[in-house]
Amino acid sequence: DDPLSDPQPLFYFDMESLDDGKIINQVSGTAYDLGGNVGQLTSSIGSNGQALRFDGTNYVDLGTEFQPTNAYTMAGWVRQDGGATDGQAVFARAWSGDINDQLAMMVRNGSVYHAFSVSGGSVNNNFNEFSTSAVLESEKWEHVAITRDGSNVTVYVNGENIYSGTDLPSADFVSSDKHMYIGMDCNSSGSLYSQHAFKGTLDELRLYDTALTQEQIQ
Repeated sequence: DDPLSDPQPLFYFDMESLDDGKIINQVSGTAYDLGGNVGQLTSSIGSNGQALRFDGTNYVDLGTEFQPTNAYTMAGWVRQDGGATDGQAVFARAWSGDINDQLAMMVRNGSVYHAFSVSGGSVNNNFNEFSTSAVLESEKWEHVAITRDGSNVTVYVNGENIYSGTDLPSADFVSSDKHMYIGMDCNSSGSLYSQHAFKGTLDELRLYDTALTQEQIQ
């Protein structure tokens, strides 16, 4: 499928190359620095070409550009290193221990973890979180996607619906000044929090401001 076809993502990182230590959003052409150690490309799954290694120091700061109002999709190919058991961030707009402005997709002990804080008035302080059953395997490529459309949140692994929540808060987000990261989140003071750093390989990462259907994800 064409990753830039309708509906078009706001962010799409194909991880095919590192341009002076930067990865490129294939939608906008914007380059983002890869923080941490020097990045390494490696083989991805099937015909996907290259993927990007994250060694526990690496991260990408996407700034504050991703501001979904209500609906969104977070998706990508994930291959977690063995022995990595704590919550590891794929996407995270989160300060650990602070409920405000949370929006995260993480992997933890074989489960998919999702947190989001929608508006409780003037700030995003209506905090919600859940973990799926343990369905992910380390050292194996898995496609993970989370969609939200109002009160409905769905998690897909390898195109299969593994979690559906239908009674979650339907409120919108208000604009947040917290940054969205790939491969990392922050501690309660806003500094990078290596305990939640991703260790493994990521590919074909996408962020949408709409909820994709199962057919579109497959």
